[in-house]
This record gives sequence, C-alpha cells and structure tokens, in this order.
Amino acid sequence: MAKLLYDCHVTAICSDKNADYVKGLGADEVIDYSSQPVLQTLNNQKTLVKKDYDLIVDCVGGMELIPSYVSPYHLFSLLLLTHGSQTQLLHTSGAYITIVGDKNDIKSLGGPFTYLTTPSQIIRYIKGCIWGPRYACVSFYTKSSLLQQVVGLAERGDLKIEIQEVIKDALNEEIEGWKKALDLMESKRVRGKIVLEIL
Repeated sequence: MAKLLYDCHVTAICSDKNADYVKGLGADEVIDYSSQPVLQTLNNQKTLVKKDYDLIVDCVGGMELIPSYVSPYHLFSLLLLTHGSQTQLLHTSGAYITIVGDKNDIKSLGGPFTYLTTPSQIIRYIKGCIWGPRYACVSFYTKSSLLQQVVGLAERGDLKIEIQEVIKDALNEEIEGWKKALDLMESKRVRGKIVLEIL
C-alpha cells in the first residue's frame, strides 16, 4: 500500500524462503533476517543512498530494531554510539510505528495497551514528540473511509489481498475452526490473512 498510495521505496525484512513472496507483494528490497544482520544491512543501505529512512513499521515486536529508532539527541543514543553501536536510521521527522510494542509474546495484547506494561515505550513516545523521530505503538485503523479506500484498490486490481485459508463454520463446537485459526497465528507462519467464515 505504501507503494500504491505514496510511491515509497519499500525494504522488507523476512526469511529467504519468503523473499519471492514478499517481492511479489511489492517490496523493492528484501533483507533475509536469518542470514544478514538486519540493523547493519539497513545502515549500509542508508549510507549507500545517503538518505535516512522515513518510516519503520514493526509488526513483530521485541527490541531488535529499537536502536534504529533512537534519536541522536537522546542521552541513551549518545551512550550507545560511544560503544560503537548502530546509528539511528530515521531522520528526525521520521517515525517508528509498531503494532506490538517491546513484547515478544504473541498471546498478550499488543497496540497502545502495552504502554501500561512497558514504561520505556512511554518515555520513547514523549522523547520522540520533543526531539523526533516519533515513536508510537498503535492499533490498526478501522475507519470505514480508509477500509473503503482499500476495497477500491482491491476491486481495481491494484492491490492483491493475500488469503492463506478460509476456515468454514469457525464457531462450530465440533469443528473448532477458531482453534485452528489460533494455532496458525501462534505458529508465526501465516502468509496473508486467515478468514473465519461464520454461518
């Protein structure tokens, strides 16, 4: 969508076995996290094109990409830099957006709820508002106008909606399709969407 709506250059992070799939979705470049150091590779690309990143979207969570966010004006960042750590990847008007937060447990709630359990995210958010780049842990938008825009892109064939599986009669107690959907999500091996059909 970033390419379709804003003509962005997109760098995606995935395993090598998913590289072709992700490129098929529109990624310009792919970093294989199983064989390449992600932050170093991103930093090398930034140095090569001599341009900071505008946006990092983290859909996995954890702390691995946080050093890419920290502003050079933050005391913590200055301490990192003195120990040879990565420099930040985002320019000060950029943004680091996560739907998960610092947690790794997929069974616990993500989104803005994680501000209550992880004070460092609140500090990051405040510092980002003052110095930049911005930081936010968000939930996906559910505004009907935005969803209609996505539907329009799909109907015109500009956007391909990836559906891995449609689970029929998902709430049937005998079939327990909902449980299958949970198992798939917890496996972290889902490509696209799991659709629950409720009859």
